[in-house]
Formats: sequence, structure tokens, C-alpha cells
Amino acid sequence: MGVEFGLALLGTILARLCDYCDGVLADRFTRHVSIRVMEHASRLDLSSYEDPEFYNKLERARHQATDRIGMVQAFGQLLQGAITAISLRSAFLHSLPGYFFSSSRE
Repeated sequence: MGVEFGLALLGTILARLCDYCDGVLADRFTRHVSIRVMEHASRLDLSSYEDPEFYNKLERARHQATDRIGMVQAFGQLLQGAITAISLRSAFLHSLPGYFFSSSRE
């Protein structure tokens, strides 16, 4: 019982740590992309900003960069869930024959 509680606690702590790291990386990436877009925009002349098509492209580039973070995080969570499911299935199937076919049950 104590081992199970310890594993559950460790799993919760690791999940929180992963969420924190995801947030930090997402913030850093968003800041990096925003700075790159601003650096590029600062090198342009003012007539470029008067063109609505150019301004829309600039805004879409900034939004798409930040939107991709959510997609990458969702894919990572999906992959993590798949690995967990496969691991649990393997552990269950590995212990299943010993449970059903053992001669002495408690």
C-alpha cells in the first residue's frame, strides 16, 4: 500500500513538473518568435505597414507560431498517454496468466 501511494505521489509530482516545463518552454518559444518578428518588422520601411496584405501576413506569422505550441503540447500528451496505455496493458497481460493459472489463490 505504501509503495502504491509513493508511486502515485511520484507520478503526480512528475506530471506537475512536466506541465511546468511545458509552460516555460512555450513562453520562451513565444518570446523568441515575437522578438524575431519584431526584429524583422523593425527593418522594414513604413510603407510596408500601410499595405493591409503585408500586415495580415505579419500578424498571421505571429499567431501561427504561438498556435503551434498548443498543437505540439497536445501531441506530446497524446504520445505520453499512448505510452502509458501500452505499458499498463503489457503489465496487465504479463501478470494475467500468473493470476488465472496459479494453483494457490489467496
